[in-house]
Amino acid sequence: MQLPDLKGVRNASENLQGVSVLTPLVINERLSNDLNCKIYLKREDLQQVRSFKIRGAFNKIRSIDSDYLKNKTLVCASAGNHAQGFAYSCNKLKIYGKIYMPVTTPKQKIERVKIFGGEYVEIILIGDNFDDAQYEAQKQNTDKDLFVHAFDDVNVIEGQGTIGLEILDQVDKHFDYLIVPVGGGGLISGIITVFKELSPKTKIIGVEAEGAPAMSKSLKDGKIIKLDSIDNFVDGVSIKKIGKIPFDICKKYLDEIYNKIYSDGRVWIHAHFGSNDIDEIFSKIRFMIIGCDCKWVVVDHLHMLVSATTEGDERRTIDSIMTKLRSIVEETGAGMILVSHLRRVEGNRGHENGVTVGLNHLRGSQSIAQLSDCVIALERNQQSDDPIDSQTTHMRILKSRYTGDVGMAAHLLYDQDTGRLKELDAADFEDDGVEL
Repeated sequence: MQLPDLKGVRNASENLQGVSVLTPLVINERLSNDLNCKIYLKREDLQQVRSFKIRGAFNKIRSIDSDYLKNKTLVCASAGNHAQGFAYSCNKLKIYGKIYMPVTTPKQKIERVKIFGGEYVEIILIGDNFDDAQYEAQKQNTDKDLFVHAFDDVNVIEGQGTIGLEILDQVDKHFDYLIVPVGGGGLISGIITVFKELSPKTKIIGVEAEGAPAMSKSLKDGKIIKLDSIDNFVDGVSIKKIGKIPFDICKKYLDEIYNKIYSDGRVWIHAHFGSNDIDEIFSKIRFMIIGCDCKWVVVDHLHMLVSATTEGDERRTIDSIMTKLRSIVEETGAGMILVSHLRRVEGNRGHENGVTVGLNHLRGSQSIAQLSDCVIALERNQQSDDPIDSQTTHMRILKSRYTGDVGMAAHLLYDQDTGRLKELDAADFEDDGVEL
């Protein structure tokens, strides 16, 4: 079996000139301080297709003899990221391609594939996961069609390996450890190909989703294992069966692999996003949606974004931020929950005294209300002498774009013993509000 080599990775680097981006290798100050070491992140989310997959896909297609491709259609299977790199490559090289994707693929990934591929790609949605889609796609590996594997291919692996070349060129220091995500094994195999030659003392650590441990189980058993079932939540690495080439490379050179360092879970948290640069914050919000496949993003609070800008006019700043956030929602189809502070109302009573909230209490201009589909106010009289009243939050709907319904929606009592909210009977309160 032919295996990827350093010469092939260097050739791939030449093929990718003007196509892939030299992504930054940045030190993460918060993690570095917390763990008392220097931790660098390779920002492949800044590629045009939002992942490293463009490297392998383009290098593979570019490496195929042009005469051989005449009258042929390229075919691939992907859960989204390989498809975007494949689509971009087909469009760039003016070659027609078919892309088989699971029906569970997030809508935003499908739309991005259409944008990158244009008239040169056809999308077929089939199967519940990557392996189902790949099974159907491989049936098309005929005299008229050529299948481009997402990870079990020498040229694809060598394309992914260009990340390793860049990392070693970007920092003139020895790396003790390199931690690499694992799905089918193409990325980590490409990086191993580089590091075993140029930085052999660096330990390569693989990390895969707990719900799809195909690589770790295969390495443990000494042979490729096909998983009976997988958790599709992390669709980009939800693979039942790894590739033969990655298996041969990893069983010989991979130092360790973990699938319990960080459970794939259901929540991603960026504490204050680790940045005060507004463009960087928007980039990370977009990454959470596209890269992490988050269906909902909670921004707590909106004025954290306002403070990250250099503009002096708060009203105009809020208008600009709300417009950008609304654009992200429209583009990706994700939901977004914004927590907003209120302006001080006139008179002696503040919101901590249980003042009824209106849309005109929102800070800035009316863009928060205008660009939001739903506005919910939370009211609580913290200064009340009544212990029940002081621990009760009243939920008032100020706007509902889809139903038009407004008014009091619920009354929630905070239980100090359990730390939970309990909904109270609306009959205990006046209609459309409480006496405050």
